[in-house]
Amino acid sequence: MAGSDPYRPPMFILFTGPLGSGKTTLIEGWVKGERGAETALIVNDAGPINIDGTIVAQAADALDITELSNGCICCSLKSDLVHTVEALLEHRAAQDRAPFRQIILECSGLAQPGPLFRALAELSHLRMNTVWVSTFDCTSPVSAQKQTLVLEQLAAAQFIIPTKGDLVPSEVEVSLEQDIRTINPLATITHYLDDILQHKTASTLPTLFDKQTTFYSLAEHDSPHDRVSVFCGRYDAADWLDIQEWLANLTAALGERVLRIKALAAHPRTDSRILLQSVGTTFSAPRRINADPSVENGVVLILRDTDISEVTECPSAFPVTWYENHGRST
Repeated sequence: MAGSDPYRPPMFILFTGPLGSGKTTLIEGWVKGERGAETALIVNDAGPINIDGTIVAQAADALDITELSNGCICCSLKSDLVHTVEALLEHRAAQDRAPFRQIILECSGLAQPGPLFRALAELSHLRMNTVWVSTFDCTSPVSAQKQTLVLEQLAAAQFIIPTKGDLVPSEVEVSLEQDIRTINPLATITHYLDDILQHKTASTLPTLFDKQTTFYSLAEHDSPHDRVSVFCGRYDAADWLDIQEWLANLTAALGERVLRIKALAAHPRTDSRILLQSVGTTFSAPRRINADPSVENGVVLILRDTDISEVTECPSAFPVTWYENHGRST
């Protein structure tokens, strides 16, 4: 294999966002120059003509680009995605070129996170660091971005990039970012794609579990999204298998109303933690991570059309203290 760096799996970046929110423009600017030579791009348009792929290909001559057209990646093209990623890696190796640093999937604005996440489970053997990114159009009022699909994409994201901020007053952009945090307090809001490349798989929950006062600092901005609720819960040293079973039962009860789950549990034999997380109703494999001893164990649920009473009705083998809307203990 060419290049002196030891092989490492490429980062797999899923790029979602509402139709017209600027995904292609962001990617076009990012892959110019040397970065294009170490990047593979998969572009999915719902229609038979993949215009976005043509635009980005013009911006970066050395870019490996593949188009998945005439269908949305999360439904009709799931198997095509798996075959495409494997073929990209095999072709790169056959050319004796340095491995990709990142593979970007620019999804159609219609892509649903849950089905797409399930499709990616078939690529788990490649051990790629998968990062979910969503854009948020600052020129659209919050009320106009409350469609179920937009909320699902934002709730699933690890990184959220506000776009078109130069077209609105700065105070409007700040207010929108506060709204975003009420939808997904787990995400990092950034204006720089390079921040995403610094993402590490060992990253854990944010400061939500550091101190109880953190919940109240988030409570300063009540969510304008009447369909989305964020419920934060704490528990003591419960067995992580019991927590996993409880989350599975909760997901089965709530179904597609589950947008995102992220939880920390104590490891039974060490000072490390077990990370449990889902996008929609699909859970990743439990993962052992290192965490600061001062960080408490807990869970964050991002749910749609759900009241806290429906959450507490699901029995658990351990007590849970709930904080609804980032602050009110229940």
